[in-house]
Amino acid sequence: LTANEKEATINAMMEAKASGTMVSFDFSDPFLVECHKDEITNIVNNFADIVFANEEEARLFTGKGVSGAVRALSKKAKFVAVKLGKKGSIVAAGTTVKKIPIFKVDAVDTTGAGDLYAAGFLYGMVKKKPIDVCGKIASFTAGKVVAQYGAYFDYPIKKELRKYVNID
Repeated sequence: LTANEKEATINAMMEAKASGTMVSFDFSDPFLVECHKDEITNIVNNFADIVFANEEEARLFTGKGVSGAVRALSKKAKFVAVKLGKKGSIVAAGTTVKKIPIFKVDAVDTTGAGDLYAAGFLYGMVKKKPIDVCGKIASFTAGKVVAQYGAYFDYPIKKELRKYVNID
């Protein structure tokens, strides 16, 4: 990011926090965690209400294994989701920690898996679902996208989601 983009991003997060809007942050890439740890630490410490990371990103950021990383991140953000690939994910809200299984599919393309995981989780949050249900929705949406080529669904998945997780 350029200096102007960084400033705009920080200003947007400040405005969101000032208005009571929750801020979510995804570590996005282990390389970014290594290269921009100070900036990411600032975001996590001061702005992020919801943090998404994969196992390697969580380890690089906290210096801890999965369980320790979840605990450390939970002290900073209200909600934490650590994606473990084929091992599922771990979601946390405060001291409540839940292991979420994968939505089993034959994976053909992982493009969009992390983004769809976050989208599913945030959808559950908007619907005011418990943390484990948010995780199940996230697992479902990530699973559905890796079972196809490309990161976009050609059809609505809400009906299938309703069968998998009780949502309104």
